[in-house]
Amino acid sequence: GLKDASFQLPAGEIVRLPSILVMSYQGSWMDGQNKFRRLMRQKLTPTNHDALQLMPVAASVHGMLAFNDTSADNLETLANVITAQKLPVDTFWLDAGWNEGGFPGFQGNPDPDPKRFPRGLGPLGRLVDSKGHRFLLWFEPERVMRETWLHREHPEWLLRPVGTPEALRYQENDGFHLLNLARLDARQWMIEEVSRRISEWNVSVYRQDFNLYPAWFWASQNHTDEIGLCEVRYITGLYEVLDELQRRHPRLIIDSCAAGGRRMDFEMMRRSVVLWRSDSCWGDPKYPRNVQNMTAGLSLWIPLHGLGAASPETIALRSGMGACSSFAVNYRDPAAVESLRKHLELYLPVRRLFMEDYHLLLAPKEAADEWVGFQFHDPQTEHGIVQAFKGPTGEPATIQLKIKAVRPDRRYVVTNWDQ
Repeated sequence: GLKDASFQLPAGEIVRLPSILVMSYQGSWMDGQNKFRRLMRQKLTPTNHDALQLMPVAASVHGMLAFNDTSADNLETLANVITAQKLPVDTFWLDAGWNEGGFPGFQGNPDPDPKRFPRGLGPLGRLVDSKGHRFLLWFEPERVMRETWLHREHPEWLLRPVGTPEALRYQENDGFHLLNLARLDARQWMIEEVSRRISEWNVSVYRQDFNLYPAWFWASQNHTDEIGLCEVRYITGLYEVLDELQRRHPRLIIDSCAAGGRRMDFEMMRRSVVLWRSDSCWGDPKYPRNVQNMTAGLSLWIPLHGLGAASPETIALRSGMGACSSFAVNYRDPAAVESLRKHLELYLPVRRLFMEDYHLLLAPKEAADEWVGFQFHDPQTEHGIVQAFKGPTGEPATIQLKIKAVRPDRRYVVTNWDQ
C-alpha cells in the first residue's frame, strides 16, 4: 500500500497506484487459502519456466567460503569439487561479497574485486555452464554506500535518508544511499549495467538483494504537494527495470531477496520468485523451530518457497524442505556429501508436492518442545507429504494427526522415511 500520499500531478502525467487483489471462495478458511495458493501459482508467478523449474536445488559455496573470501581460484576449484560429487543439484549459488571492497560496506562498487577476480566473473560463469549447472549470482544495485563508485560518479542519482528512528539511525550515520529509480537516467544505468553482466557472465538466476528501509529515503523528497510521489515513481521504476531485464533475457529467473523476504507482495511475485524467505535462518538462536514455523505460516499464502540447510544433519535437511533448497554444506567432507545424497534421494521425488495444496495440521509454536505439523497434498494424484516436528523434551514424543483431503473409500500407502 501507499502509507502517505498528498500530491498533485503535472498536466498529462499518469501514475500507477498500488494494486489490490480481492478473491472470493466457498468452504473453510483453508479452502480459501488453497484457492489463493493456486491463484498465485497460475496467475501471479513468472511464466517463462514451469513452476518447479523456477526453483533451484542449489549448491551454495558459502558453507565453505565466507562472503568476502571468494575468489576466481577458490570458486573455480569448488565448482569442480561439487561437480565431481555427482549430486543431483542443478544450480551453483554465489551470494554477496564478490564486488570491489566486499559486503556489506561497498555496495555502489558494481565491478568484481580486481584482486580476487582479475578476469571478472565471466570465466566462472562459463565453467559453471560447462558443468551443466545454472549460475545464480547475487546483486544489490539499489543500495549505494559512501565513497563508492556510484557515490562519487553520480551523486545526483542518490537519495539520503531523513528522520530515521533510533533503531535505523545507522543508515544515516553509515552513509546509506538509495539509487533513485524514480529517475529515468538511474533506471537506464541499472538496466544496462545488470543486463550486460547477465549476458557476459552466463547468469541464469539474477538474485536482487535490497538491504535498507526505503520509506526514509523517499521521505527526503516529500515536499508540499509531492508527498508519496517519489515512492510511486520509484516502485513503478522498479517494475520497469525488472520487466526490461525479463524482456532482454527471456529465460532469466529473477530472485527477489530484499534482506530475506521483504518484497513478497503479489506484484513482485508476478516478476520474481522467493528463494530466500528470511535472514532468520540456520544461524538464528531459535533454529530449527524458526524455519519450521516459516514453512507452516508462509505456505498459507505462497506455494513457491523453501530454504535448504547448512548442515548435513537430518533435522536441518528436513526442516528446510520446500519447493527450492540451497545446501551450504562442506562438499569436501565425504560424510556430509553422503548425508546430502541420501536426503536428495528422498526429497527430489516429493519436491513438487510443496507447491500443491497445503493443510496446516498444528499451528506454529514458538517453543521448540511443542509440536508443529503440516501437510502438502496433490488432489489430482492423491499423493502427499506430512511433516511434524518437536524438540527432544516437553510434549509427548508421539502425537495423533488428522490427515486432510484423504477419501474414506480409498486405500493409501504410508511410507515412513526412517524405515
